Parts: sequence; structure tokens; C-alpha cells
Amino acid sequence: MGSKVKWLIGIGVLWIVCLAAIVWDLYQTKASLGYIHQLRNQVFDFRQDYFEHKPYRTHDLRSIATRIESINHLSQALEQQNHSFSFHPDLSQLLYTLDRFLDQSQQYLSVEFDVIELIQLLQTLRKKYADDPEQQNNYFKISTYVFEVLYAEQRNNPDIFLAFDRLFQYSLEQTGDTQNDLQTALAKASQVLNGYAQGFYLVNKLVRHPFYTQVVKVEDEYEELLNYHVWFTLAISSLFIGYVLVVGPRVVHREAQQEAKPQAQPSSPDPSSRVEAVVHFDEMSDILGNDEDAMVMVLKVFLQDHSNDQALLRQAIDEGRREQATRLAHSLKGIGGGLSAPLLTEAARDLEMALVNQSADVEDKLARLNGVLLRVLEEVRDHLESEK
Repeated sequence: MGSKVKWLIGIGVLWIVCLAAIVWDLYQTKASLGYIHQLRNQVFDFRQDYFEHKPYRTHDLRSIATRIESINHLSQALEQQNHSFSFHPDLSQLLYTLDRFLDQSQQYLSVEFDVIELIQLLQTLRKKYADDPEQQNNYFKISTYVFEVLYAEQRNNPDIFLAFDRLFQYSLEQTGDTQNDLQTALAKASQVLNGYAQGFYLVNKLVRHPFYTQVVKVEDEYEELLNYHVWFTLAISSLFIGYVLVVGPRVVHREAQQEAKPQAQPSSPDPSSRVEAVVHFDEMSDILGNDEDAMVMVLKVFLQDHSNDQALLRQAIDEGRREQATRLAHSLKGIGGGLSAPLLTEAARDLEMALVNQSADVEDKLARLNGVLLRVLEEVRDHLESEK
């Protein structure tokens, strides 16, 4: 199998590896985008269901807690996916804003649960003082004042807070459980009223949270990344197919020609027609300290690097690139010395000088060098075959 065919196979393997990497990255990108879509839908539905279409304080708090927990699970899954594949768009800003959204949602829940605890406390105390109309009336007042602040239009009425102050002064005149229970109820009511303003603020933050714009931005980035996968796949495939269509037929034709060449039958050389060897392998072996392995390696490197120098020289001269042709001739001049091939050194030096001086006999010098180089290549191949 020729080196050109091996090169085509190597290109094919590289193409398959690139496609596999693109497919794997595409799978990871779609998985991350799936999590982002789910997260966006759940958060948007959460805002729409609980804070836009109905008064937010009429909802079951346990359903809100369940929805927040579901969003938190999706956030953790997306964070894990992001850590497992780091070539995707950065999600740190999205995850940070989502954490802030979840924290504020939990704070909102805490405020609302305080209201429930106050209701339960007032119910308990009214039952406890069922036989004491005056104390029962105090707890009814607390309930009325609290829910006027929470739900009525009189939430900023100063009379309500003055009434709380009078109840507190009244509690100071009481003793025992009566005093403790009334002050506990007043303290819990004050906590709820203080938290109400925070709850109202948190709802406004949740409705206008920056997460909504951030998640849309990240979705656009991931959609764009998916398009890049498609275009990159098409580009790589087009380059490979184009290379195969252009180079492949030439390689196959050349290999077929080489296989079709009749093999020369060995015959006893005629002493009168024997041509003197161009490469002096014995001298080369002496230079390398009779190290046959080193000699074989040098010859193989020569074949690998300079088998196509004839074509390169021809092309450089035809295209007017005299500097490149001069460098090639100079390189062959030095290689001739390393191979103990003085004819190659001489022919390469003559062509180099003709190119430098822009002599009229460049073509003659090139023809002579090509002939010598062809003989050197043949002798090197024959020597390597005999060493097997």
C-alpha cells in the first residue's frame, strides 16, 4: 500500500474522529438545552400561576413550596451537567440569578408561613379564654387589625398601630398567663406586620426578576451553538469529500500503474555493461561506524523526504520560484555528501549555481540532477530490499 493511500486512510480516520467529537458535543449541548427549557418553563409558569393572574396570598403555600423544590432540582441537574462538560456557554450568571430567585422565593414562603402560625396561635388563645369575653375580644381585635393591614385598603392607617400600642399597655396591667399570652400574640402580630412589607417587596422582585431575561439569553446562545455544530459538520465533510474526489482518483490510478508494471527478472549482469554505482554504501557505512541500523534509518528518511524532489524542482522552476528551487538544490547537495554520493553532490551544486547566476543552461543542469537523483533513489531502494 502506497504512502498516498495511507494518507487518504489517515484523513478518513481523522474525519470520523472529528464527526464523533461533534456528535458527542451535540448530544451534551442538547441535554443542557433541555434542562434550560424545562427550567425556563417551570419558572415562567411559577410566576404566571402564583403572582400574575390571582392574588398571590390566596394560594396554597404547600403547592408553592413543591414548585420551588422542583425548580431547585432542575437547577442542581443543570449545574451538574455544566460541570461535566465545560466547553459550553458559561452558565454561572444564570445559575447565580436562579439561586437568588430561589432564595427570595423561600423568604416569601417564610413570611407567609408566619401568617399561618399567627392564625393558629390566635385560634388557640380564643379557645383558651372562651370563658373570658374580655380576653377573647382582645384576640379578635388583634385578628381584625392584622388582616386589615394585610388585605384591606387601610394598611397604612395609624389608628391600627395605636390600637396595638393600647393592647400592649393593657397587657402590662395583667398578670400570669393572661399577660404572657397577650404579649406573645402581640409580638407575633408585630412580626407578621413587619414581614408583610418584605413579602410585598419580594413578590415585586420575583415578578421582575433578572432570571427571566438571563435564561432567554442563554437559550439563544445554546441555539446558536447547535447551528455551529451543523455548519462545522458540513464544512469538515465537504473538505474531506472534496479531498477524496480530487486526490483519490490520482492515487488509485498511480497505484494501478505501479502494480501493472512488469517486474524485471534478475539476470546476470554483463561485466562490459556494468554501470558504476552512484551511492558508495561501503563509505557511508564507515562514516556511520558500521552501524547497519543507523544506515537503514538514514536511507529510509532519505526516501521519505526526497522521493518527490524531482517534481518539486520542476514545479518551482516552472512557476518562477527560483529561491525555493535553489534551496532544494542546496539541500540535495548536502544530502549527497551524507549518502557518499559525489555525483549527486556535483549535479546539485551545478544546478544551484545555475539558478543563482540565472544561467541559460538551468534546464540542462536540472535534467542531469534528475537523472542522478533517480539513480540514487533506485540504488537506495535496492539496498534496503537486499537488507531485509
